[in-house]
Amino acid sequence: MKYRFAVLVALLASTLCTLAADKPLRVFIRASNSPQVAGEHDAPRFLQEWTRLLNERGATVTGGQRFPFAAELEQTDVLVLFTGAETGVSESDRKTLERFTKRGGGVVALHDTLGGVEATWSKAVFGGSIQTGSTNTSRGLTGLYFQDFPHPITQGIANFDMQDEIFRKVELSPDAKVLATTFHTAKEIIPQMWVYEKRKARTFVALQGHNQSTFGLPAYRGLILRGIAWAGKRPVDALVRQSELASFPYPTGGPTPPEEAAKKIRVSPEFDLSLVAAEPMVVKPISVDWDPRGRMWVAVTPEYPFKEDKSPAKDAILILEDTNGDGRMDKRSVFYEGLKLVTSFVFHRDGVIVSQAPQILFLRDTNGDGKADKREVLFDGFGTYDTHAVINNLRLGLDGWVYGCQGYSGTQSTNIVNARRQKFG
Repeated sequence: MKYRFAVLVALLASTLCTLAADKPLRVFIRASNSPQVAGEHDAPRFLQEWTRLLNERGATVTGGQRFPFAAELEQTDVLVLFTGAETGVSESDRKTLERFTKRGGGVVALHDTLGGVEATWSKAVFGGSIQTGSTNTSRGLTGLYFQDFPHPITQGIANFDMQDEIFRKVELSPDAKVLATTFHTAKEIIPQMWVYEKRKARTFVALQGHNQSTFGLPAYRGLILRGIAWAGKRPVDALVRQSELASFPYPTGGPTPPEEAAKKIRVSPEFDLSLVAAEPMVVKPISVDWDPRGRMWVAVTPEYPFKEDKSPAKDAILILEDTNGDGRMDKRSVFYEGLKLVTSFVFHRDGVIVSQAPQILFLRDTNGDGKADKREVLFDGFGTYDTHAVINNLRLGLDGWVYGCQGYSGTQSTNIVNARRQKFG
């Protein structure tokens, strides 16, 4: 009887979710009163353009240059806020917003909306707080760097640059999950986009949007559309179109599409440059070599430069082949997967010697099936202080020795031992 009841509840929940997804997403856009400068922080223009855009995409949109009434929020799934430090949120509006989120309403906060909100309350409702003003912000070329962990909003997006504004003083709630960061200096890595879930409510915050042109970038527009859908508990791609989806892997201001990369590279006239392999066949290649059969071996490090210690290692040594002779690799096999921040390899006997600080490994294929079946630690103890400066670039010298490089993490390479525990200092 309990089993039947559980099944009935599950089916009912599934039916309710399906019914909700079938209804248009109801959005209220709250914009501030006037732009600071034409084309900058232009909330009224955002209200006009995004009301039209979201309606065209199948949502039902209302809004205004005021905070919505409680009765309006009763008919709203997602509240989009594009205000500023000068706007603020009144005490009565705070209570209205709290009731809205308590029942599971979604919130999307853009640009410096959080700047007009008291920090403690902001972190409780939006998952974070910001400080505005000329000493706490910086305008110009702004890079967004997306975290490697998967999240529906940022799935498939590449890092990219744009002309906008960064906020340097950001404080987050412990439960907020950072989606993208930027940097002001090499030691100032600052969250600029995050999500926050509290009870039934979802909040998405994106701090860029000072320039109106930012919302015209297909990739950034797609992220905001995904954020609105996610906050409203809809499929994240419910509002995006193919133009936005196509921009995610190679956004404006981001990496060059592989087919276009050759146009940016100059080579001597006696050389020919052609595309051999690209994503998704290889992701973050870091070392390449060819074997006597003409196969291309590639070390890939999708988790570089950071590695979550609790997750399985994903770096690998791949074997790529051109089976039809057109010059483009079309067959991919995995020689070994499970490396942690691999930097290079060199062929040796029935396998490859691999640099992977703190170790140098020998990965062997003892039965000739094209996959490593034996892993030996040749040396251990190399420094790991900075993943950008570990052992790397193994090469076979003409004298039969294997040579390599050691970055400044070598200051920690003071207790190197071989498999027999013989010390090398």
